[in-house]
Amino acid sequence: MNNFFALIPCMWNPAKTWVIRRTACGHYYTNQLINGKLFYKKFTRTTKYGVSESTCRTMPELNAIFSQ
Repeated sequence: MNNFFALIPCMWNPAKTWVIRRTACGHYYTNQLINGKLFYKKFTRTTKYGVSESTCRTMPELNAIFSQ
């Protein structure tokens, strides 16, 4: 299974980076890097809209990030 990872910096906290994983079947999973360390032990499954809301990015921006 192919996984695509994206690191998206947080707009409000310079120490935080969102780690977004998109699987080949189209599911999205999120986690956070805070000061270079993964904050949660597991990735949390979410929707594309949830990724958009948490990272403050628009849908066209997310489409551009995850396009091949």
